[in-house]
Amino acid sequence: MFEYINCVHTRNMVRNAYEAAERLNLRDFFANINPPDNTGYMFWNDPRLLSFGRELESDGHSGASFAYVCRNLQSYYRDPDAHKNLHKKSKLEN
Repeated sequence: MFEYINCVHTRNMVRNAYEAAERLNLRDFFANINPPDNTGYMFWNDPRLLSFGRELESDGHSGASFAYVCRNLQSYYRDPDAHKNLHKKSKLEN
């Protein structure tokens, strides 16, 4: 899954996050709920997000990388094709 993400590290982070989100049944959470503008995902204390973060503790995320995988999940769950196109266009991952 996520083989279209060229950077192996990014692909693994997103895949691990996806698997955690699926285990916790957070598909609708990421697809339909935006984090508050004043916190984003990085500083949001929503209990669902805190549980999700605990699932990813062994990945060693910084706040920024955690927010990055959350935004990737948000994009993927809202429109998988758009998520794929975003990564195909990314020059940072080539």
